[in-house]
Amino acid sequence: MKIVREFTAVESDGTRYTIHELQGEHDMGTNVPGPHLAHHTLGKLRTAEGLSVNYVEKGVYDILYGTDAIRVTSDDHSAP
Repeated sequence: MKIVREFTAVESDGTRYTIHELQGEHDMGTNVPGPHLAHHTLGKLRTAEGLSVNYVEKGVYDILYGTDAIRVTSDDHSAP
């Protein structure tokens, strides 16, 4: 997985989080040598600390912290 996008989101108390969108590839080839088709997965969101992030809607996200979810928002132009 590689980082394809990074943006900042903010909790209601002002706490800022850096969120990464990660993307990987799944090889769709066979056992035959040579070039294969690759399937790009949908991006996964994670904080810079590695916590899972759920997309709610454009600019709104839930950071999963144990059994709790921290609601954050972003007006960053690169935020999905």
